[in-house]
Amino acid sequence: MPFYYKHHGKEPPNQWVAFWRKVYNPLGFQKGYNFPLWFVFCGAALGFCASRVMYFDYDNQFKKANQITGNWFYMSQGVTRTATIMHLAAVIPTGFLVPLQFLPTVRYKAMIAHRIMGYILIILLIIGNAGAIIMVPRSMGGSLDVRTVVGMLAILTTGAALIAYVNIKRLQIDQHRAWMMRCWSYAFAIITLRLVQAPIMAIASLVGQTNVPMKCEVINAVNEENGPNLAPYFFAACEADPTAFVSVKANYYATAGADGIKPLHETTAAIQSAFGPAAFLAFVIHAISVELYLHLTQAEAARLKRVSYERQKAKGWKNPGDASWLTKETWGDMEAFDYEKRDTEERAKSDGGADSSQIHQANEVNNST
Repeated sequence: MPFYYKHHGKEPPNQWVAFWRKVYNPLGFQKGYNFPLWFVFCGAALGFCASRVMYFDYDNQFKKANQITGNWFYMSQGVTRTATIMHLAAVIPTGFLVPLQFLPTVRYKAMIAHRIMGYILIILLIIGNAGAIIMVPRSMGGSLDVRTVVGMLAILTTGAALIAYVNIKRLQIDQHRAWMMRCWSYAFAIITLRLVQAPIMAIASLVGQTNVPMKCEVINAVNEENGPNLAPYFFAACEADPTAFVSVKANYYATAGADGIKPLHETTAAIQSAFGPAAFLAFVIHAISVELYLHLTQAEAARLKRVSYERQKAKGWKNPGDASWLTKETWGDMEAFDYEKRDTEERAKSDGGADSSQIHQANEVNNST
């Protein structure tokens, strides 16, 4: 067995580590930091999508959740309704498949299942992104910042998934890993978006200087629980033209006035105003985080690059190790990757326990050739 498939073989330093190795080793994890990362991030994806399963009851549960956002007025009818259902039908299942896809034991012991789930996830991602692009002009007010960030996420996730697909078809496993991690890190920025959106809404409401353009019909729909056709009550312009846009103050903490009517459209304005900035900030957090993780796990990337080299060489391909032409060695100013150095060290150790000087001499020979 090649050296890079072997476990590090270190004895657990204490009972705590020994216990957790009994938990994560059967799942295929060989390094302690990978299991909590998988548990937290894939668990968050699973929990988020599981909590949205109830949205398949579209005209009840989804309506209840999106009435206050102002989305339901558009998402209850026409093309936007179809696109939203298509988006939900594609995105929600991904939260159940992604944790399995990133589980090492699935990749090692059920490769066929891993491949099939991979194809399904790419198809679902493309369908979900198509639905998002169609519905975004009517989602969260359809402002320019919302359209921009949704379009950017759709392009980046689709692009990363396709690059990952090309790499795995060329047996460039190290690059497939990197681009798939980027893809799903970008995609699940929607979870962090919800966390970031709350403080942005609070700040915008407390500052009190944010206004959002809103259609009179949306104001009527949002205030439906207060009574019918309330937009003219709040805005005189809506009485003259029910399809007009008016400027609504963003105030998430809106309270009922002397008349006992709470201006729910102000809460809607706060939600819509915070969505775009929160999405951009969440994307930046995820983009930096995934690059930091990839930078700090160079040893795993190097191991997979050697696996790729071995498999491409066995296929008789040209340029083994860089067969996809999508590696940093191909496009960047990088030193040539040493595919033989660690293999030489491993062979030297196995052949009678060579000392460091012998290993150094062997490496010098490799470097000179």
